[in-house]
Amino acid sequence: MKNESNGIHDSKSATRNQILKASQEIFEKYGYKKTTIDDIAGELHKGKSSIYYYFISKEDIFRAVLDKEACELKEEILAAIGRTNNPKEQITSYIEVRINAIKKLGNLFDFQKKQYLSLENAKELRAKYETIEIEVIKSILDEGVRQGIFTIRNTYMTALSIMTIIKGLEAPILMEAEETIKERLEEMLPILFNGISAVAK
Repeated sequence: MKNESNGIHDSKSATRNQILKASQEIFEKYGYKKTTIDDIAGELHKGKSSIYYYFISKEDIFRAVLDKEACELKEEILAAIGRTNNPKEQITSYIEVRINAIKKLGNLFDFQKKQYLSLENAKELRAKYETIEIEVIKSILDEGVRQGIFTIRNTYMTALSIMTIIKGLEAPILMEAEETIKERLEEMLPILFNGISAVAK
């Protein structure tokens, strides 16, 4: 009986993930406002009732997609910065991962830069996703200060500033070739590090 119950749970989880995957692609293609439950159901060759069994509304699906992409981004960032103990290299890894994720996690980045007035608690949601990233950057900066690599009075505000700078690069990055993006980073990172690195006395 227990194995049968687990099988049903796994099947429901798999179906829910299929809906999320299809919705992720459709939202990115048409945008939140233009996407309908009919679009999602049609993509999956299912009836709308099948979608409503797992999600109560289009907004509910979109929130789940945003959570999925935010989780994927955090996992990629943590994996990248976990490959080194050097705070400068960790900041570089964070920036590279975030920039490379812009095209792959389009819904999350689109949501963060646009006004979703029709989405309930949009402001709180945006703050939630930004806080996740700020905390990661701040932890790197705190360690850099502890090691004497960075000289920073307020690591939270510096983390916020770094994220704001990266956000400013998002629009041009979407239109640039990979080599151009790499060149832009190579020019930007020394400016960033020279500004926060500790000066030898």
